[in-house]
Amino acid sequence: MDTLDEYIRLANSVIDSNPHIRYGQALFNILPKDMANEIRGTALDPFYEDNLDDFLTWLEGRLIEMNEESVS
Repeated sequence: MDTLDEYIRLANSVIDSNPHIRYGQALFNILPKDMANEIRGTALDPFYEDNLDDFLTWLEGRLIEMNEESVS
């Protein structure tokens, strides 16, 4: 996952295959383990809540950081 759009497309694909999964749950489940551990149980954790603005803002920032680190 390099961009937020790619991440969202992947989450939508998970939901298409598993319609019983909530959107926030799908978004959390596809996070890399280290990122999931970073936010598990915090206000950013989207697993049980579908209020996703703060989570998506955080995720976009982390993806940008990761992309910048891989370039340097």
